[in-house]
Amino acid sequence: MNQTRFATSRTCLAVAHRAAVLLVLFGLSSCYYCGRAATQLYSWESDNFGTAPADATNIVAMAGGDSHIVALRADGRVFAWGQNNYGQLNVPADVTNAVRVGAGSTHSVALLDDGTVRFWGNIYTTGITSAPPSAIANMVILASGGSAQHVLSVRSDGTAVDWGNSSYGLPSVPAKATNLIDAAAASFHALVLRADRTPVAWCLYGTYPPFGAPVVPANATNVVAVAAGFWHDLALRADGSLVGWGASSSEAFIPAEATNITAIACGGSQRLVLRADGKVLYWYAGGPAYAAPSGVSNVVAIAATTGSNLALSASDGPPLLGRILHNPAAAGTTARFRALAISTTPLTYQWMRNGTNLPGATDATLVLSNVQANQAGTYGLVASNAFGAVTNSDLSFSMLPLLIQTPPQSQIVAGGSTATFGVTPIGQGPFGYYWQSNGTYLARATNSSLVLTNVQMSQAGSYSVVVSNASGTVASPNAILGVVPLFITAQPQNQATYVGGQANFSVATTGKGPFRYQWQSYGTNLPSGTNNPLVLTTVPLSGAGPYSVAVSNAFGAVQSSNALLTVVPILITAQPQSQSAFLGQTINFMVTAQAGPPLSYQWQFNGADLPGATTSGLVLTNCQYGEARTYRVVMNTAAATSNSADTSLAVAQVASWGSQGQATVPAGLSNLVAVVGGDYHDVALKADRTLVRWGDNTNVPADLTNVVAMAAGGFHDLALKVDGTIIAWGLNSSGQTNVPSDLTNARAAAAGRTHSLALKPDGGVVAWGDNSSGQANTPPDRTNVVAIAAGSYHSLALRAESRCARRSRA
Repeated sequence: MNQTRFATSRTCLAVAHRAAVLLVLFGLSSCYYCGRAATQLYSWESDNFGTAPADATNIVAMAGGDSHIVALRADGRVFAWGQNNYGQLNVPADVTNAVRVGAGSTHSVALLDDGTVRFWGNIYTTGITSAPPSAIANMVILASGGSAQHVLSVRSDGTAVDWGNSSYGLPSVPAKATNLIDAAAASFHALVLRADRTPVAWCLYGTYPPFGAPVVPANATNVVAVAAGFWHDLALRADGSLVGWGASSSEAFIPAEATNITAIACGGSQRLVLRADGKVLYWYAGGPAYAAPSGVSNVVAIAATTGSNLALSASDGPPLLGRILHNPAAAGTTARFRALAISTTPLTYQWMRNGTNLPGATDATLVLSNVQANQAGTYGLVASNAFGAVTNSDLSFSMLPLLIQTPPQSQIVAGGSTATFGVTPIGQGPFGYYWQSNGTYLARATNSSLVLTNVQMSQAGSYSVVVSNASGTVASPNAILGVVPLFITAQPQNQATYVGGQANFSVATTGKGPFRYQWQSYGTNLPSGTNNPLVLTTVPLSGAGPYSVAVSNAFGAVQSSNALLTVVPILITAQPQSQSAFLGQTINFMVTAQAGPPLSYQWQFNGADLPGATTSGLVLTNCQYGEARTYRVVMNTAAATSNSADTSLAVAQVASWGSQGQATVPAGLSNLVAVVGGDYHDVALKADRTLVRWGDNTNVPADLTNVVAMAAGGFHDLALKVDGTIIAWGLNSSGQTNVPSDLTNARAAAAGRTHSLALKPDGGVVAWGDNSSGQANTPPDRTNVVAIAAGSYHSLALRAESRCARRSRA
């Protein structure tokens, strides 16, 4: 955090302390008061989320996405604020009994107290806007982090489901990821923690990134919590120590101050930890560690967005207790009850059933193994600290005959293919299965899977299964079977040709053959269009228009989409491209065209024919300023004439090459006396003592004149004026544009990546900006300097050699 941001933070926090019940958000350069509450939510670093809803009070948990925050109120209501470009703030009306929340890149999720999941927003890589049925039942853990385009959820039996982004072929959860007690989701990988306190990680997208999932180190043992960032992971051991790892060795760095840790979180590139003394630390790869802004105290929970840090602070008093999470349970299975409790002092727990304390039930989680019918009743939890106790005792719990963990899934198949429905029950077997179609039981369909072979069109409809055991029966939700004659897997594509040329349209299908094809144009069957592909030869001008095909088999027909054929006298497949050149350079313009022979070319300059320029390419050697105008080529056949698009040539004094926009020199740039280059931009000094800048989107100050020298840094620039003043502009992340007010009569300026230098008249050097590597330290013996230079993270000074030194060397 830079000095200006700290000063702003201190001002905002001072106000917050005068009204200790305010929910406070820290942005990049300002803070917002976001509702009265017993807890306060702080945000600092790079994101500005705006104002939280006024009734976002009594917060017990929070999560951060790319540019939004999701918070959970103690009564189970969920709030979201920040960017809403994908609907990630549109909390569904039925989310009123949540017990956990999560935030991904552009989506939000909530785990309800009955173990089901609600999803809103959008996983934009695949367009998913709701949770799949197979992933939302009987859940106890939910994870989706900033920049993540997927959701990781854990069932009560300790197994995980990773769902959301299938665009790269989302892999199955590894077989060793069992008995899970914690989970974290990152952009390109997932991380879970087993009950034996060992983490397991896997990559989401096959070989991307090339190095795969971060490899869990051997010393990651006795772990009690895990967190995942963009390319890095963090694990908290039971003794309060940390283990870090990631894509590079610097990702494993743990600052010396990060000891006695009680909670961890990871953002896009930062790590965030909470110490037992309530101090919050954060750092990036390789360190150093930074403390949270002064005033962020009594922290009880932490989280991180992609680019900022979140801390939940509480006032002294009785605990703030959230709703109880419970998973539906069948006889013989395991039931788990959990609750979030916020407190500034150590907590004790006591679980109750029907108002009576349960012996030994004094942990935050109540586990009932091999539950039986006599364990049904009303359960509650008393959470106590040094200031008092709070009770939640409204959970009604009863046994179910069995649970359906994975219901049948809807699907669409082609006629003649095979459709398979399956179900996975939990409970005491043996189980009986009775499949139904449109409410009617199917004869001999009594297995856990229903396999329909050679599916006919008449078999479309709803399918479900009734599962039974000795305790009773449970019906699954309906799954819909759609049946189509066939699938078109590749539609005909638009194309263009010239008069007398050729066109080819094709379609790809799957299903049960043989297939028949009938091509059409403007809805009329083409007499010879019964093959795939459709080949049109010697196409006339009238052949332009839409083309489609009806593909049929024994089950019916499917119509393709239209493909448009464009027919022109001369088809230009590659236009000449505008170019920039420096004085004396050779430039080539080229056009690619197709037409019936003969095809002739005539290049023009500002509308006038260029003598001898009658081929498809135009070569200009020894480019001069006078050639910087508009070029085009006129093409002729016996029947038609066509012009290419106009293209331009810019000729400048500057030769520039490399990546980014700085390689494209502005047109007409002349009368220059000097040039300098920054990270992603260039600056030129003209003879009239004004500057021209190109590359990134920062502009030269409009009133800047009388410049005699300039310097380009990473993302900022310096200009030395005739009167010895220095003007700075651009990115000011480390104060690199804060020119010292007492700097006068400067002789020279230099700019590093995030720091700046100036040469004084007496040969002294002044430095300001980033000093993380000592680059802004100017030792007292740096006198009699005649020239300066700045690198990314270092500085140089050239001293004038004294007469004595020259004589002694001689």
